[in-house]
Amino acid sequence: MPKPRMSLRMIKDVIRLKWQADLSHEQIASTLNISKGAVAKYVGLTHAAGLDWESIQDWSEQRLTSTLLPKANTSQPYITPDWGRIHRELDRKGVTLMLLWQEYVEAHPHGRTWRYTQFCGHYKDFAQTLKRSMRQHRRAGEKLRGLHGALARWRARPGLCLGHGRLQLRLRLRHARAAPG
Repeated sequence: MPKPRMSLRMIKDVIRLKWQADLSHEQIASTLNISKGAVAKYVGLTHAAGLDWESIQDWSEQRLTSTLLPKANTSQPYITPDWGRIHRELDRKGVTLMLLWQEYVEAHPHGRTWRYTQFCGHYKDFAQTLKRSMRQHRRAGEKLRGLHGALARWRARPGLCLGHGRLQLRLRLRHARAAPG
């Protein structure tokens, strides 16, 4: 949980003590009972905005807030990748979600893109919407080799399970013959 923001009155006191009283960061921190990091943060923000105590002492809290603490640009929506293309690309040898995420970020340098964990979570949600027949999860580069040939060599029996790597095929007969005996 984020720490609550300092009150505007406290920020004004930091600025006043820095420029009017000419105190050090350590002296301001001990006077106001806050950390030196908080003092450095607000002194730095004031300096970056090109302000001093004389210019802001009569400012309202709203004006000071909007000048020193601008809001992040959250109005820009996230760029949604082409999940179908990403799903198809994952079938290629050596392609991973990390590589596809890096391509996604590089393709949109000025856009708002997801971080890797968000990207993976949204891809997982997309993959869950696919039909079961389309949800083939294989390791990068793994090929399905000769499974049909293995089936030709085996006789179908109730409960037969053939495996190849992570892929398993289970066969069930609809009309199982009674075992002799």
